[in-house]
Amino acid sequence: EMNTRIQVEHTITEEVIDYDLIKEQIKLAAGEKISGRNHFPKLHSIQCRINAEDPDRNWAPSPGRITDYHAPGGHGVRVDTHAYAGYMIPPHYDSMISKL
Repeated sequence: EMNTRIQVEHTITEEVIDYDLIKEQIKLAAGEKISGRNHFPKLHSIQCRINAEDPDRNWAPSPGRITDYHAPGGHGVRVDTHAYAGYMIPPHYDSMISKL
């Protein structure tokens, strides 16, 4: 798939080729040169999206306050999130709160 914007899944590509796509996109927009090297996959990667949804309501978005939050970690684990204990999940936006 080709888009003129960065994909939400760009982090998978970054992990398998060890390359910061956002950094390079900003350099390109600023008129700077980007790395010209080829990037070949070195690893495998999967991504899980963590959503605030209610399974009892057919997976409807479930806004509310996060009362407790412990992010996973360890070697090779990447978590992109804005969530934290006390964060209020708004009802007006996408229910995704993190990507693991």
